[in-house]
Amino acid sequence: MTREDLEQLRQVLREENEPLEKGQARLKKAIEPVYKQLEYVKQEQKTLGHEQAGSGTVLKTIEAGHRDMFGKMQNIPTKKEVKEIVDAKVEAGTTELKAEILMLNSNVVRKVRNHERRIENLEDHIGATNPTKN
Repeated sequence: MTREDLEQLRQVLREENEPLEKGQARLKKAIEPVYKQLEYVKQEQKTLGHEQAGSGTVLKTIEAGHRDMFGKMQNIPTKKEVKEIVDAKVEAGTTELKAEILMLNSNVVRKVRNHERRIENLEDHIGATNPTKN
């Protein structure tokens, strides 16, 4: 293979890898809001923990506030729900990346086979032999 052939192959590989990099960026962008929600949930749980640490009389006085806060927390996903969301998005992203990798791999294999066939045809045409074959 000449330097030009190698450079062409490198360029093909760069072009083939670009969709993977874009897919990774999309996956990272899709997961970021989930992490922000998780941080919010953690902060709210800390707040609730501090509020409940007081004595029994304090608990009675803040019961109404606690119920109000609990009502607001109904819309906040639980730790288990956040984990399920993250797991689903990671799995979907992984599946998408695997599909893109397989597609890219098949394209690269096809192009390499095509190049091999062209090189063999050139060798046959000029009467040269491949020094790497026995």
